[in-house]
Amino acid sequence: MSSKVVGQREIGHFPTKQYMQLTTRQRDVLQCLLNADAPIVTADIARQLELSSRQVSYSLTGLKSWLLSHDIELRMTPGIGVQLINKVEGRAVVFSDLGEHLKFHVVLMPVQRQTLLALSLLNATEPHILFQLQLQLDVSRNTIAKDLDEVTEWLAKFDLTLERRTNYGCWIEGSEWAKRSAINTLLWEQPTSNEGSLLELSHVRGLVLQFDQRQDQLPIIAQVAKFVKQLRVKQSIDQIAYAEASLGGRYTDDAVLYLGMVLAVQTLRQRNGHLMELTEDQISMVSQFSAWTVAKKVFSINTGRRENGLPDAEIAFLAMHLLSAMRNERWPSDNEADESFSQLIADVINDVVSLYEIEELREDFSLRDGLYAHIYPACMRHRFSLSPVKMRTESLLPDRYEFEHSVAQKISSRIETQLGTTLLPVEVNNIALLLRAAYIRERPVAERHIIVVCPSGMATAQLLVARLKARFPRLGVYTILSVRDLDVDNLAAASLVITTTRLSLNLTNDIAVIQVHPLLMPDDVESITKWMA
Repeated sequence: MSSKVVGQREIGHFPTKQYMQLTTRQRDVLQCLLNADAPIVTADIARQLELSSRQVSYSLTGLKSWLLSHDIELRMTPGIGVQLINKVEGRAVVFSDLGEHLKFHVVLMPVQRQTLLALSLLNATEPHILFQLQLQLDVSRNTIAKDLDEVTEWLAKFDLTLERRTNYGCWIEGSEWAKRSAINTLLWEQPTSNEGSLLELSHVRGLVLQFDQRQDQLPIIAQVAKFVKQLRVKQSIDQIAYAEASLGGRYTDDAVLYLGMVLAVQTLRQRNGHLMELTEDQISMVSQFSAWTVAKKVFSINTGRRENGLPDAEIAFLAMHLLSAMRNERWPSDNEADESFSQLIADVINDVVSLYEIEELREDFSLRDGLYAHIYPACMRHRFSLSPVKMRTESLLPDRYEFEHSVAQKISSRIETQLGTTLLPVEVNNIALLLRAAYIRERPVAERHIIVVCPSGMATAQLLVARLKARFPRLGVYTILSVRDLDVDNLAAASLVITTTRLSLNLTNDIAVIQVHPLLMPDDVESITKWMA
């Protein structure tokens, strides 16, 4: 059969039923227009959709020509706004009018198509023929072939192979471990922008497919929507809270979301007959930890099966993830670590004391516990050969703190040498943050002379100093001065001037000055904290 190219569609290889060709952004702009009871200005549309006015105007340009082909005028009146007008009847268009004769069709970006393709193939129980995939995504044969090439390259990172056989179809070959890793990565590492995100994962709603309300428009979206609903991620997140209580600690918020998703995928895969296979050595390695008992209980509750009937490989798989997830603090169960890990932490503390030349850091238990909380999960991840997890929220220490970054790199190198564990950049950065916090806690304060200037009177000045000492007990030695007493001589030894009034630049040109409210407001605390850092 010959084919004819029309725009970006290739006619002849699949049904030619035409859908509305609008981008996701144009669709959302049109939805705003349909929901408006009166003309709406572009600024309001931009605010609703979190777009710029320029982006809205560009979308309206594309909408205008398409609407004209359906006898609808996009009327744009300066100073009034934008409105849809039925050219035949001369009245405003409402949602029911447009919905009766138009069928909405989501136009997916390449990365979205490829994500849906990968999820569909990873959960398939039989081969997909190319023509089926064309129908599921409503794209040309060439487009689906290119998407499959991209999916093949991505799957290779997990030691998975996309087999493609003429007249038979395509399917994914690989271990259950690799398939779950790929599924978890697809569900977790979604773009955060409104344009690219297919899925939303939250503590309140669990996992939600962004296109869920329009799932009947593309078969593959309906298919993935069904998979997402079967996962029951919210229920699994609740089970992770039980695991925290049983293990005596708290995971980071990101880690709770990730573990809940891992547990949900594991439960569904096991229920559908896709069982994990681990060696006896792998199972024996993890069964010695208290997380084994917790994993057995959690998995039993989530699956509704008796604990003594659960496969050891599934219990071990969950226990490995519980041990390897990031936590907010050192846990009591971390004492189960072997001597090599305890020796590593001792060596790291010695390095820190030596490099900073501050002996008090040896007794800084906040630093020691923080190092345990960050390094221990990384070592467990390495021990169980788990893939690194990209955390969604990261706090980065500025580059200007070169010393902390260099010490953190030295610690990372020691960890790699002694335990063979390579830390991720974000994990090295977290160590740098811990080091900076420890230095702020322990650095000498007697050298710092803080001048407090408050023209409102001695009572106000003393109240301000009391608040400063409560919030910053190690900031330095405070001296209260009036504006009249402030001169070059008494400023010479000052490290910082905190004032409730504007001061002359001639006096304070060479010294740090922070102007605050007499009651020391939150913004003032933040300014002083930044100066200390």
